[in-house]
Amino acid sequence: GGPPCPPSCSCTRDTAFCVDSKAVPRNLPSEVISLTLVNAAFSEIQDGAFSHLPLLQFLLLNSNKFTLIGDNAFTGLSHLQYLFI
Repeated sequence: GGPPCPPSCSCTRDTAFCVDSKAVPRNLPSEVISLTLVNAAFSEIQDGAFSHLPLLQFLLLNSNKFTLIGDNAFTGLSHLQYLFI
């Protein structure tokens, strides 16, 4: 089988594209560098929500209805280059 991938996502070795996720996907390949969340079914991004993906470079969160994003939501993403909200 391929890399671990939540049911709401399609994954390659280093990218994940997730639709209608109920929360930030947890069981993604740790080497994912690009994560796209579309039409997410949650409205808050908690502090450290992406800390399990330390290599993330591209984070695309457009087409969502987030009402709260924690001050430290993106803590630990030292390689982040592009953030779209």
